[in-house]
Amino acid sequence: MRQENPNGFEQFVTKDGKHIQVLLACERAEDHEKLIVYQELSGPMRILAENRERFLQRAVPFVPSGEETVKAAPASVRPQEPVRDGETSSGSGQADDSGYVLDPLVEKFLDAGTTDEKLDILSELRPRVTNDMIDTMALASGLEIDKGDVAARFDDLKECLITIRRYEVKP
Repeated sequence: MRQENPNGFEQFVTKDGKHIQVLLACERAEDHEKLIVYQELSGPMRILAENRERFLQRAVPFVPSGEETVKAAPASVRPQEPVRDGETSSGSGQADDSGYVLDPLVEKFLDAGTTDEKLDILSELRPRVTNDMIDTMALASGLEIDKGDVAARFDDLKECLITIRRYEVKP
């Protein structure tokens, strides 16, 4: 049995055949019980919490049939160029442990302090925006944009940000 917490968005199959996705691991404040919060990926798609040990006993990592477990980087990231001794990295994106770098404008969007800044960056991204970029920016903004055409999703994200800006408190 695994002893570590599952990662967020890691998928599992329960012993009764349900496909689920972990959202987060947490601890109950009252008694410090370790919990796993997950979402069913079929049926009513409920969000549930369960004791960590019980969860790990009844769920196994999901591996698509005929595939090896490979974590693919979304299109909003690109492979980092190797840096030779004496050189500095030319990319302005942040690398994670997998060696991938966020698109610099997506990174700038994630670091933006105001909705106006986010809208300006979004306009710069329009010619090359991808669904994965939209997903990343929407998630960082606390939004969920329906699947579909990239142009329509871009417009939906922009409309949501405009609505947020309308109600944003200015200092």
